[in-house]
Amino acid sequence: MTQVATNANASNPRMIRFLAELEVVGDPISHTRFAARLAQLIDLSDSLKLSVTHSRMSDLVFEPVPASAGAIKEEFLRVHAVIVEGILSSFSSGGRRQWAELPGPDSLLLPSLEDALKPFLDFYTLHQKQMSSKVKGLRSGVRDAATGLSVELAQLAQLDLVLAEALAAPSRLFLANVETLLRARFEPLLTETRAALAAEQADDNGLMLLYERLCGDLRSLLLAEVEVHLLPVLGLVEAIDDEIN
Repeated sequence: MTQVATNANASNPRMIRFLAELEVVGDPISHTRFAARLAQLIDLSDSLKLSVTHSRMSDLVFEPVPASAGAIKEEFLRVHAVIVEGILSSFSSGGRRQWAELPGPDSLLLPSLEDALKPFLDFYTLHQKQMSSKVKGLRSGVRDAATGLSVELAQLAQLDLVLAEALAAPSRLFLANVETLLRARFEPLLTETRAALAAEQADDNGLMLLYERLCGDLRSLLLAEVEVHLLPVLGLVEAIDDEIN
């Protein structure tokens, strides 16, 4: 089977690189600190659950279930394409009503900074929820398929289930922080633009430039976040590929 195509770079995820370019996060975490930071994200009860799951691996009852590694890969690529297309189409609807409506530039002129940015942040959050739901279903399906292919993959699927549960809350917290980072990025820019408009030192082109910049950053961040959501599933898909071949 051909290796699953992806832009993922586990050592330096695209989302972290992009946030660093926006100058809203510090340096990415180093490899030497990764294990320590991961341990901090898992509380005592989850650590015990992981330990018990690992110790009982030898007792796992394996029941072979035919599954096509090619079909698993195709489903991964299909869901990836659906998510990406949903993001791109919401930024270029061509007049068609989308399930996620991109606010217009006039939103940036609402009375307060909070009111002006909220529609854009709500738009981003809606995409996050849609993305999370689709990937959760995909990950569950890939895990189920792996369970019936070999003892080793069944064990990996069991560990993935427990680890996913342990990291669900920290993952939601991390992704929720993107809204705060976006706000920190654009509030000063919006304040500057609105002040220039009020002083008649800028025209509507200045507002449109800010709008296009905001939309471009939202789109780039959402596309980078697809990678974050899909990395665990990609690991399962590649493990299946290695095992089958």
